[in-house]
Amino acid sequence: MNTRGRQLDPITEAAIDWLVRLDSGSASAADHTAFTAWLNADPRHQHAWQTISGLLDQPVAVLKELGADIERTVLSRAVRWHLEDRMIVYENKTVVFV
Repeated sequence: MNTRGRQLDPITEAAIDWLVRLDSGSASAADHTAFTAWLNADPRHQHAWQTISGLLDQPVAVLKELGADIERTVLSRAVRWHLEDRMIVYENKTVVFV
């Protein structure tokens, strides 16, 4: 699986966000209800969820590559927001206007 240079689509990003939130150990009952609603809202959500949750079965090298791609995406987004003056840093806090 080579993901270098590939941009993640918003549905895949949402699936990753759900995976992180649900595996954090602090997901509430409302979070689980919202996840179920998101999952059932669109067949593409179910496909993205199966793909992302299936990555947990992948070799570590594949996960590291995917993580590096996600890190690049997040960093490029942060730089873009900073250049667009959509980010403020004040007293060790960062506020992003999306």
